[in-house]
Amino acid sequence: MPTTYAWQGVSYYLPEQTVSTVLDYVRAKMAPGSLLVFDCCSPLMLVENDKIPGIRYNIERLRKIGEPYIFGIEPRDMKSWLQDKGFQKIGVYYLDDLEMTYMHTRTLPKNMWYVVTAI
Repeated sequence: MPTTYAWQGVSYYLPEQTVSTVLDYVRAKMAPGSLLVFDCCSPLMLVENDKIPGIRYNIERLRKIGEPYIFGIEPRDMKSWLQDKGFQKIGVYYLDDLEMTYMHTRTLPKNMWYVVTAI
């Protein structure tokens, strides 16, 4: 039976190998017509830099609470990674674009978080 697998707010906090294992597992279990939806972030969210306002504060805050971001991948790399895993019809949607489309404002840094869809 087709199923939608929604995996939100998790990948940032896991090692790459764990993310890979979860995606492989989901892909192996997906019935025809199923959909995977999950979110991810740019690698820039993992390191102090001058491109993202407030990133130093965010990194320190997440470290203090014991939940630092440890996984991020560029969207173009995510797309090819998922293709190599056997996923098809991969879509990448930046959260700041979705925010503008549905909320008519931009509060998020440009192109830092994104949602992925794949079958």
